[in-house]
Amino acid sequence: MIKAEPTDFDSENAESGAIEAFQKSALAFAFTPDSKSSSSIVRRSSRLQVRDVTAVSEHRKVKKRPASDDEEAAAASLKRHRSSSPTKKKRVRGFAHPEVYKHLAELHDHLANGLDVMFCGINPGQRSATIGHHFAGHTNDFWTCLFESGFTPRRLPPQEDYTLPAEYSLGLTNIVARPTAEESELSPQEQVDGVPLFLSKVAEYRPFFVCFVGMGIADKVSRFLKIKDRKTPGHVGLEKYKYIHSQKGDEIENPRETLFFTAPSTSGRVVQYQRKDKIKIFKTLKETVDSLKKGQIDTTGFQEISAKTK
Repeated sequence: MIKAEPTDFDSENAESGAIEAFQKSALAFAFTPDSKSSSSIVRRSSRLQVRDVTAVSEHRKVKKRPASDDEEAAAASLKRHRSSSPTKKKRVRGFAHPEVYKHLAELHDHLANGLDVMFCGINPGQRSATIGHHFAGHTNDFWTCLFESGFTPRRLPPQEDYTLPAEYSLGLTNIVARPTAEESELSPQEQVDGVPLFLSKVAEYRPFFVCFVGMGIADKVSRFLKIKDRKTPGHVGLEKYKYIHSQKGDEIENPRETLFFTAPSTSGRVVQYQRKDKIKIFKTLKETVDSLKKGQIDTTGFQEISAKTK
């Protein structure tokens, strides 16, 4: 009986099953012919074994071959597309009933007569109400903007907000008094209802400037006042209207008119304007205030509003 010689492939796990099955099949037909026939059979069997093993090996190579340049380029393009695809937007909170934040106290205004600037926010944030001081959010840039623009000689902590009127001729107030975690938790109506009270503060304290800290606040006030020819919503900078005060006392101590300036919100949630952009806008405000006090701003063409304006 002819015995097939073992090959190097018998020890490989991946091909062992196929080769062993083939060898058994070949041995089943083995017999004892003359030496010439035997040699022919062995040669044929060996060629078949090599051909079979080569096919299995080639199959393995196809499965493990590296990706072509085109395939790698396509994979890289897909990866870039996925990474550049817009992420899911953060869900915006809806109206929150006052009961939700009833445990938070309202903040006190810090105001005085004849301030250089009365800063007006939309409403106190949750952390500000928790610690009892304005613009106290961890990512809020308000106090950094005041310092970097030259309104204060150092970066004040929120806990020193009460010092602004007496030491820096700056004031703080809000359109809506009740605190929320986000502006979206206020109803549109309570924002509108807050405008008359805000205007009464302007009339009482007569600042040279009001600065809206948030473009949305400026839009709401201008709609309430029916400001004509105002630039599109989202305008930043000096507004083209002014509040005319009734005559009383010295106009140097009590300005006859108050101008309005719009800055973006200093909240860290507002990413349209980065910190450097906000600082630049606050610097423009500081320069505008200085120019007004030097008599270098002509407000003749500004729309006039007053306590009689509805």
